[in-house]
Amino acid sequence: MRRSGRIHRALDHRRNRAGRAAGGVQHVLHARRAAGVPNRAHVARPSRDRPRLARASRQSHRPVRRQPVSDLSWGDVLGLINGAGLGHLATASPAGEPHSAIVFVVRRGDELFFTMRTTSNKARNLQANPKLSLMWQGNNAETYLWADADISQDQSLKSDLWNGGYFPFDLSHFFQREDLPTWCAVRIVPKRAVAMVQSEQGLTRRTWRAD
Repeated sequence: MRRSGRIHRALDHRRNRAGRAAGGVQHVLHARRAAGVPNRAHVARPSRDRPRLARASRQSHRPVRRQPVSDLSWGDVLGLINGAGLGHLATASPAGEPHSAIVFVVRRGDELFFTMRTTSNKARNLQANPKLSLMWQGNNAETYLWADADISQDQSLKSDLWNGGYFPFDLSHFFQREDLPTWCAVRIVPKRAVAMVQSEQGLTRRTWRAD
């Protein structure tokens, strides 16, 4: 009997707590109605179709990828590079570490060249991995060029670069003599280029790609 009495008292206590909770809920609902706040149970739920429509709308506004089309000729690229000053050369070490250097690139016909010591970091990098990139800032443009390096010790080419007046300075200040094997010529074999050209219409992205 004692146990039955405790059970009845526990049930009565639970009913009292439930009644107080229900009263609190009713009080909150009355307060929300008085304040003009709609009951959550009656708030319209978003349609299940809305996320689908939103996804379809986002997909329809995605930019269309187009194949790159060259709108510059190689002569245009040479014109942007000519007189733009020093080029910023980027190479990678055999371990994959990036390396940058400043080089003076000269034009010989429709080809581009620069010179370097055979013991320099850029020489070691290009001997292991001939891929390079260059950037010039000048002629109202930033011109980016991706290319391969063709390293040459051909003496006739080195003599022409040494004596042909291509550089605005004397190469002997860097390499002592033209016949020394401690320096080499690098022919730039271009692959593609991007030029960010400033004009009255704003900044325009123009491209070139080798055939």
